[in-house]
Amino acid sequence: MDEATGQARVSRDWEAAGARTAELDATALPPGRYLLRTELLDAGGAGRAAYPDYRIVKLPARARERLATWYDERNVLHAGGRPTFVLGLYTTSGYSTTRSSYAAGADGWGNDRIAQAPINLLINYHLGRAPMPALGVYLDDLYAHGIRYLQTVNFYHPGDGQYREIEYPAAREGEDELNHWVARTLGAHRGLAGFYVLDEQSADMVPTVFRQYRALAAAAPGSVTYGVLGDGKERQAPLWRDAMDVMGLDPYPIVDRTGRNDLAMVGEWTRLGQEAVKQSRPVWMVLQFFPLTAAGGWPSEAELRAMSWMAIVEGARGLLYWSFGERGLAWVKDAREREQRWAELVRVTKEIKALEPVLLAPDAALVSRESSGGAVRTLGKAMPDGARYLFAYNTRNAPIRVTWTLVEPAGETLDLATGRAGPRAEGTTLTAELGPYGVSRLRLR
Repeated sequence: MDEATGQARVSRDWEAAGARTAELDATALPPGRYLLRTELLDAGGAGRAAYPDYRIVKLPARARERLATWYDERNVLHAGGRPTFVLGLYTTSGYSTTRSSYAAGADGWGNDRIAQAPINLLINYHLGRAPMPALGVYLDDLYAHGIRYLQTVNFYHPGDGQYREIEYPAAREGEDELNHWVARTLGAHRGLAGFYVLDEQSADMVPTVFRQYRALAAAAPGSVTYGVLGDGKERQAPLWRDAMDVMGLDPYPIVDRTGRNDLAMVGEWTRLGQEAVKQSRPVWMVLQFFPLTAAGGWPSEAELRAMSWMAIVEGARGLLYWSFGERGLAWVKDAREREQRWAELVRVTKEIKALEPVLLAPDAALVSRESSGGAVRTLGKAMPDGARYLFAYNTRNAPIRVTWTLVEPAGETLDLATGRAGPRAEGTTLTAELGPYGVSRLRLR
């Protein structure tokens, strides 16, 4: 309906059902502001229940040119006009008013070091109340390294104990004015991607976060809000669907020595996120890059790679790794080990970055049947040059042999992990062996 007049412009009825995905075609509507209203009617046509309205603002496609960040109908992020697979990092640091301090960091572990990996998004959750001039310099240096920033604002409400420590004058005028002021100020910087609004909080915070979401969006169009669920609250994900632009979950499966951890938890939680948002918003997963327990220690390079591709296969449009800062890489005292851990993440993220054009392509149905009974999960991509990519992972902690029936025959296969010929395809039949929680990345022609 038209927001200003309340006039219905497009309507449609469906029979009530326990679950339904409904589509309403509003293609013919001109640009403007509309409300989408849903109601449950009884047999006589009387309203029995209603969901809060959604506001839809229809704009010409060229309006995207004015937005620093936005995501498209396939949930791909566009940053500075460029489609991007998000590779992000959490970190911690102090603040400064010189770019060189941020670039070098403490003992050489600053933005210059971060840029050794193809990182394009950063969260520094120590800088949520840093002086604005220092934040401006920080964003300058990040942007020069090709990295955009999410400002931490998950404590910008009086119910949080940190709120009283915020020294911005706007904080004394209330949370709405604080969020407006920070969003207006930082939103003027081309290096801002958006705001980090939620970190493992329970669903009773939904009204507070949604209120903040509206304030931030109004003051900084072209920014996104990002929130993360976990620590026992991941099953509340559907309740958060409308409270943020991008949802994340943080499965940390490595709690014991290699071989005794449920790595497939990453894929399961990614599906939780996708189901929660009905695949209508991006899901960016947060992956373990720290020792959660003494018994588990650090993820190995193979585990980092497996967790990353599990999330990708399940539809994640971005990955963030926790953490380059405290409790993570910054707490590694041995210089050689620190270098080693970082080099492992650099290699894994560079492998993903090298396949960015493939990952951003529309999903394609490459497999018509498979023999694992769902134990092996797959993602297919088809490229304009005729190449097809089949990504797969084993959900079980035991070796598995899987046979796929391809939609179209393959004359050759390439194992992207080794650069050598992959398992031989015979017409439309392709059989592969995957180790425990093993990942397969194949190019088919």
